[in-house]
Amino acid sequence: MISSVRRAIRRLRHETLDFEHPSVKEISEKIAQADLSESPFPHIVVNDVLPSQVYAAAIDNWPARGVLAPKRDGSGGFGCDLIWQDSVLNKHGPFWRNFARTIGQSLIASVIAKFEPYNSLRFGPEKDYGATFALFESGKDARTPGPHTHHDHGPHWAATFLLFMDDGSRTDRGEVFLAPSPQDIWLDIVSSRTQGLHLKPVKYIPFARNTLLAWLDGPMSFHGADQIPGDDINRQLMFRCHIWRDPVSVSKRLGASPRQFQTYCIGHGAGISVHLQQLVDRPGSPIAALRRFDTH
Repeated sequence: MISSVRRAIRRLRHETLDFEHPSVKEISEKIAQADLSESPFPHIVVNDVLPSQVYAAAIDNWPARGVLAPKRDGSGGFGCDLIWQDSVLNKHGPFWRNFARTIGQSLIASVIAKFEPYNSLRFGPEKDYGATFALFESGKDARTPGPHTHHDHGPHWAATFLLFMDDGSRTDRGEVFLAPSPQDIWLDIVSSRTQGLHLKPVKYIPFARNTLLAWLDGPMSFHGADQIPGDDINRQLMFRCHIWRDPVSVSKRLGASPRQFQTYCIGHGAGISVHLQQLVDRPGSPIAALRRFDTH
């Protein structure tokens, strides 16, 4: 498996990873040994995932308040894409570029390997992965996201991981995993039409420092976040990564591009379901491959 992950990593927009670096090997071993839960969808939680010296260096190099740009989604938070926006980090830029090339890619390679059986099942055996990194922090007016998936707008997304950086002793938000009910309609689940679903919280993952939360992205991956007090004391810091498969190859298996798929999901919400139903019924559909996780 590791040789295939090596090849996949070379497709990312960073330098080739040194798999023999001591910190890289320690991180890879922790994730490989982590218990994988399938309820309500495949995920892992790894405490103290970064070696202590790496974690301390990341905290020391976190940008000062006001350096990260406001997020464009209107959530009230702040962020920085480590591929396209790293110049805003000023003196901390070299540290985070190196972090992305070494530690970040170690995390990616290990998460890819952990969820590879599921992604091979739905996307095929190709290892055409890519990824994006970002730093995030909350603001005084930050709004936490409600239940949602990434599937309705990113059917080619393979996995997401969050690396919680803060001191977990404070009252920071955690992540909440939710599951549909047996009476829910499969097309509502596929299109992430939350207003038509009977979602119930199944698992709560506390926001604890140096904790990795990674999950398989798919139609069943409903997640959200608890509300936190809007003040400067609860300054939530997080390293986030989305991992995806090549959208061109996924589109061939799906029968539609990601943009078309999103249009069909919106159409289903408006009462026009025929196009989405055709994709779901398509032989070899990557959507149907994960249906066993749809209700609990």
